[in-house]
Amino acid sequence: MPHTELRFTVEGTAAAVRDARRRISSAVSSWDVPVDGDQLFRLELIASEMLTNGLQHAGGPLTVELRVERGGGLLVLAVLDGSRVRPRPCVAGCDHESGRGIVLIDALSLFHGTEYTDSGKRCWAVLPLSERPVRNDDEMPVNAVMESRRDDDSARWTVTSAGANVLRLLFPAT
Repeated sequence: MPHTELRFTVEGTAAAVRDARRRISSAVSSWDVPVDGDQLFRLELIASEMLTNGLQHAGGPLTVELRVERGGGLLVLAVLDGSRVRPRPCVAGCDHESGRGIVLIDALSLFHGTEYTDSGKRCWAVLPLSERPVRNDDEMPVNAVMESRRDDDSARWTVTSAGANVLRLLFPAT
């Protein structure tokens, strides 16, 4: 099976985020997977937003780990940082230069979420490849993923059991 996983650390600079976008796009393009220009654009934009959020809000050492993996007709992008603070959407005025990252990630991915790790958190987003995602007959379709809203955690998602299985396969416990 061809290599379909990319993992690396990103330093906390604007140039590093730009270089990470290029590295991701180049790697995914080399995997011989059905991905078009629109999907690469979405992947790069989501990666950029997730990396920037992680670097700006993680505190401590200004590095984050980035992972991109392929499985079941999906691309899964994850950013791991040392913060236990869950990202939240905010209201950005038209003059503000930031504050739209979570909204963009929400609009450009199939689904996304955050989970805690021993050393902080992992924020992830799932994008489809040009092929249909592989699923068993007893699994629920991706559009069955429901957002659960709570006053204290408005950005949390509930994932179907099928989605949780994909995530466990792609991101084993660390």
